[in-house]
Amino acid sequence: MSEFVSGSADTAVPVSASGLACAPRWMIAALGVVCLGLAAFFPARAAEAFSADAVKAEFLYRFAGYVEWPTDAPGAAPFVIGVASADGVLNELQHLMSGRTLQNRAVEIRKVAAVADLENVQILYVPSRKSEGAHALLAAAAGRPILVVTDEKDGLAHGSIVNFVEVDRHIRFEISLTAAERSKLKINSGLLSVAAYVEGVRPRADAACWQLFAFGFTPACSRHPALARSAHVAARFS
Repeated sequence: MSEFVSGSADTAVPVSASGLACAPRWMIAALGVVCLGLAAFFPARAAEAFSADAVKAEFLYRFAGYVEWPTDAPGAAPFVIGVASADGVLNELQHLMSGRTLQNRAVEIRKVAAVADLENVQILYVPSRKSEGAHALLAAAAGRPILVVTDEKDGLAHGSIVNFVEVDRHIRFEISLTAAERSKLKINSGLLSVAAYVEGVRPRADAACWQLFAFGFTPACSRHPALARSAHVAARFS
């Protein structure tokens, strides 16, 4: 059963995935399915080193499966990921999402340049407040049911819900449940468990390997024989 969390307590908790235990044997079969799915994301490029833009694009895609928006859009409406001032990430998302769906809906990757472009956006990526038009976009998105993702120092302090950070030369992310609650979004505990930092409430510390492996943060778990075949998939997040 999925567990979604909307934050409340005024605390900030660092989270480490390195000490979490691997999944029990009964979960190994499910792991195989997950690994196959991961390998399929970039079938023609699986052995290549992936750029930071490609990694961030895939994270943006994955975030959609761990967030609950307050209302369901009409079935025909696309799931919209907006990108501002980050053409590299925009291009990677367009490549990644070609022919795919999110939450059983077609996906629209939209270049966002003005507040009017935020209409029906579910995820908004604004790498920096210093980018053109960023202040207006972030101010307009605040409080709306939009998962705002940034990529800068102290991003959470300036109102974003998710902020990319670099940890040991890996691209990670931090989460503000306070900001998520303000935007009426619920974050799945599986996502909290693999965040580098969570602001708002302490996440569960019993995330299974399949949750962590899906985000590429399980060197210990990926050494399990059942996962060794897909080690190259996790490596692309390094």
